[in-house]
Amino acid sequence: MAKLLRLNENFNSLDVVKEKLLPLTHIKSVNGLSVEELNDLPEDDRIYISKWLTKDHHLAEIRSYSPTESCSNNTKSEIRYMVGRAYIEYRRNKQRDSMGNLLPKTDRINLVKIDVIFFERDSGIDAIICTPDNHINKVKALISDENICKGYSKNNINSDEFYWLYYRYSTKKKVLNNDISLINITSFTGNIFDEHHTIYGKSDNTTDLIVTKAFVCSGSNPFTNMKISIAIGLTLIDFLVNRESDIRIDVESNIPQELADMNKEIALPLYLLSYLLPKIRELYINDAFTDDLNIKIDFSKMLGLEVIKAIMTHNDINAKELASDTEPMISVD
Repeated sequence: MAKLLRLNENFNSLDVVKEKLLPLTHIKSVNGLSVEELNDLPEDDRIYISKWLTKDHHLAEIRSYSPTESCSNNTKSEIRYMVGRAYIEYRRNKQRDSMGNLLPKTDRINLVKIDVIFFERDSGIDAIICTPDNHINKVKALISDENICKGYSKNNINSDEFYWLYYRYSTKKKVLNNDISLINITSFTGNIFDEHHTIYGKSDNTTDLIVTKAFVCSGSNPFTNMKISIAIGLTLIDFLVNRESDIRIDVESNIPQELADMNKEIALPLYLLSYLLPKIRELYINDAFTDDLNIKIDFSKMLGLEVIKAIMTHNDINAKELASDTEPMISVD
């Protein structure tokens, strides 16, 4: 899981992050202790601490990479980034031994080390938390709520962008530009009426399934997430992305050549969220699909006809029966 956040306007460069954010610590008191137990414990044993780790007494190193449009040999502008590592202590369920005595701190805490990627974009800073869902709030507490931008929507993916990807794939327009191709759509989740009524599809042939086509042509562009395979030159990346741009990347995905010296756990989230997804959005915005309503109407109509014909064939319904106002009779033994 990679969770994308936007830092607030006080952070306009990685140098500011390094100076003001990475020295922060977050301390949480151990609860459920008697006054006597608290008095007997050293100060460090009374707390859970979260902090940013240093290497040789130095905080994270600022680096950069330049995404390459491999087919045209054009180089995109440089993207500056750095990787911070969060050290987080948190409570274990078992706090006492069989006699009711408080366990030593090392036996009553868990600790995790979590990579957080910071990168510069649009005169601000985005942060990618690379961790399972259950640790995200712990890292957010270390970053501090007051340092996170509330209601920032520029990173969000709207349903129409998912719909566009489905349209491009279904109409065999899988080459998005000279460099990027849509290889497959293998799963999706969407709302039928609202968030309380959802549909989920998972198949290597998801786009061709009648139930998918019926769902898509029913209106309102209801996709909430999508798993896609994208080829960038010779690099193939499979990932699931939702409306908030949170991503889950298949382990077999390739590392882009520009980031070949990094491990996958850092390289792929960085590449997807700092370059590939913004690039796909740019292609979506520049496509005639976004401005020509007739394209969407004709596409939805095409899907609807395919669904109707498939249902008629499967149930042996003829055109006369379809046009009839008479309800069909159901045989009862």
